[in-house]
Amino acid sequence: RMNHHQAMLASKRLLEVNAEHPVIPGMDQVLAKDKADPRLEKYVRLLYDEAVLTEGSKIKDPLAFVQRINDLVVKDLEG
Repeated sequence: RMNHHQAMLASKRLLEVNAEHPVIPGMDQVLAKDKADPRLEKYVRLLYDEAVLTEGSKIKDPLAFVQRINDLVVKDLEG
């Protein structure tokens, strides 16, 4: 039983990304325009947190998750 618990702690999550999803080409366009665009990190973290939530787990920082969403929405609305 102890070995099983240790094996679970040692496992790492793997995020598989669908390259056909519209978010990925959109992120690629942002990257092509400006590799230092701060939205890129927000998008990546947002995708990861969404995957964690989708699998039924809890994200580490819900407040940061909501702030990232709001920042991206505001940036999009500003054009």
